[in-house]
Amino acid sequence: MKSKFRAAATLGLLLTANKPEVSQAATTVISAGPQAASSSFDLLFATPLTSVQQLVSIDQGSVNTGEGAAFTISAILTSNQLVTVFSSGTVAPFQNITLAALTGNTFTAFGSPQDIKGLHFESFKVGGSGFAGTVALPAATNFTFTVVPEPATSTGLALGAAALAFAWRRRTA
Repeated sequence: MKSKFRAAATLGLLLTANKPEVSQAATTVISAGPQAASSSFDLLFATPLTSVQQLVSIDQGSVNTGEGAAFTISAILTSNQLVTVFSSGTVAPFQNITLAALTGNTFTAFGSPQDIKGLHFESFKVGGSGFAGTVALPAATNFTFTVVPEPATSTGLALGAAALAFAWRRRTA
């Protein structure tokens, strides 16, 4: 009986161990920057991210607002389409807002996982012209994303767990 349990346990481990590219925590951290203060810029990643569900946090950076200004952060999909993940609305004039303060359920999740190649930052004047403000990122700014594991990995994990459960049940029966 022990040999059947060992065989099932070995099968379960083999099914799950061959997928090293997926993080157990289902988060990905990208470090980027610096970006000098500008009213609009694209921050492109060295490698596109696959199956991103949400931008979770930005650990550094700031927005200096102009009078009647607003700012947005958009994801740049691999198809070059922009999807807004944060929009401030009109903010009080002449503030210095840290991007780290925008963490914790502030960013909009995608309806379905998306492949993204970067982020677009923009500060703009609402309803007119004038100073729109600027966004700046220091070197080594960390962006944390939640990602959805690949279906093959999820299937492998499920099969491995099922094999272990089956072996355990047969062992105790």
